[in-house]
Amino acid sequence: MVAISRQPSVIFIDEVKRIYIPLQDANARRLLFKDKLKGSFSLPVRELEKLVQETEGYSGSDLQALCEEAARIPIRELGTNILTVNAN
Repeated sequence: MVAISRQPSVIFIDEVKRIYIPLQDANARRLLFKDKLKGSFSLPVRELEKLVQETEGYSGSDLQALCEEAARIPIRELGTNILTVNAN
């Protein structure tokens, strides 16, 4: 992608090698978990706070993957107990 401008306040995208995006703070992680759990599952406040503390240093994609993986655990635990339904 190339961005060119004659204005000195505009960043030239082709000259930028890296853009630093800081990791989420505790409040942002808390809000992310609340949003992901909304409507399907709720955690007691103490467990939510423990999760927020234990995920310090996780990136947004790490947190997303963690939530997706956690959502699959109940399905895996069903194992062979999952029923097969015929369409007929």
